[in-house]
Amino acid sequence: MNLYPAHHLQRQRLRLALLCMLVMLGLWASLGAIAAHADDPPNSYVVQSGDTLWDISQQLGISVEALIAANQLQDANFLSEGQRLVIPGSGQQDQTQTNTPSTNISEDPVAITGARLNTPLEILLRRHGFTMRKLQLMESEYSPLEPPPPNLPEPFFEIAYTPEIIQGQTGVVRVTLTEAITPTARYGNFDLSVLYRDKTREGYRYEALIPTWALAKVASRKLIITAAEEQISRTFDITRGNYETQHIVLPPSKGELLEPQKTRAELERLTETWQEFDPVKLWRGSFQFPTDEEHRRTSPFGTRRSYNDGPVTSYHAGTDWSAPEGAPIKAPAPGVIALAEPLEVRGGAVIIDHGRGVFSNFWHLSEILAEPGQHVEQGDIVGLVGSTGLSTGAHLHWEIRVNGVAVDPTQWAEAYFPNLPLYSP
Repeated sequence: MNLYPAHHLQRQRLRLALLCMLVMLGLWASLGAIAAHADDPPNSYVVQSGDTLWDISQQLGISVEALIAANQLQDANFLSEGQRLVIPGSGQQDQTQTNTPSTNISEDPVAITGARLNTPLEILLRRHGFTMRKLQLMESEYSPLEPPPPNLPEPFFEIAYTPEIIQGQTGVVRVTLTEAITPTARYGNFDLSVLYRDKTREGYRYEALIPTWALAKVASRKLIITAAEEQISRTFDITRGNYETQHIVLPPSKGELLEPQKTRAELERLTETWQEFDPVKLWRGSFQFPTDEEHRRTSPFGTRRSYNDGPVTSYHAGTDWSAPEGAPIKAPAPGVIALAEPLEVRGGAVIIDHGRGVFSNFWHLSEILAEPGQHVEQGDIVGLVGSTGLSTGAHLHWEIRVNGVAVDPTQWAEAYFPNLPLYSP
């Protein structure tokens, strides 16, 4: 079955012919340069128009400092076109390897010519008007088995994201740019916290977590990403979670804890803590459950709740275990203690800041065994299980907040964030 219409294949053939012509022109020019520069030192680089020391260091895989030292440069910001730079770290062993035929050299004529000139492929391509990014796009465009690359405006190279998020779960968006410019991202009326991840061959990668409310409307949401005045729009779906309704009966002594003025004041106090944003990611790998495996989960995340036969007005923002009073509560991941104090509605409370807007929260503790500002590692004991505050019996309550949004902790214990399978259209 042909994946492309006839006119598309015809354009491919024309472009392929053009590419071959360009490669042959580069080959002839490079072969001529062999004779012209036969006496030149093999381990050197000639500065081209527009070169910077940083560009050259990235092309050669050598630090800027090493280039400065090897060439005794007085001003690293001043280079002259035609100036010859010595490539450091190339001794007799490198010369021997260069003159020795290798069975691993590509059959590509441009690569062969580059090997003969002792010139990296990236530099040879650049001298003839190419870049590695252009070459990658060309290769994918001329392949009959691959779809054409996405047409993204500069500085965008790639956008990958979670295409479907269940109510109450966390998604990820990852953006690769050809320039070191932090993009912005927004879905609905919610601004995402976009942070730098790393640098790859393709460019600079940034990413953001996408938290969704357990009561979020089931619908398609628009994700808008902006960088250098260019704006890209993508759509992902929020799907329905399989959540049940739980009817809870409170004893008269604890019914007053449902009064709006008390719950509102305490929530405002906690929101201040969740808004403290540390851009450093403190966790490594997946989170672990904060209690021993023999304890049974009694109330999963997202359960709709009715108190004393009243209407459903809220949902369970965490996950509960039937752990006995006094059982240890362990840090699910490394972090810093952001709060450790008794609260009126939530009882004994400990909050761990894991960085990048991610917080673990433990309520109803009988004893608090951590102090604000204390650094904890995964598995460290931060408190003991209890039944303080708005609770009908001893149990462990664990919830995760991402940028203030309560999300399913189980998902974080079953997957390593932010390394999720992502969709890249």
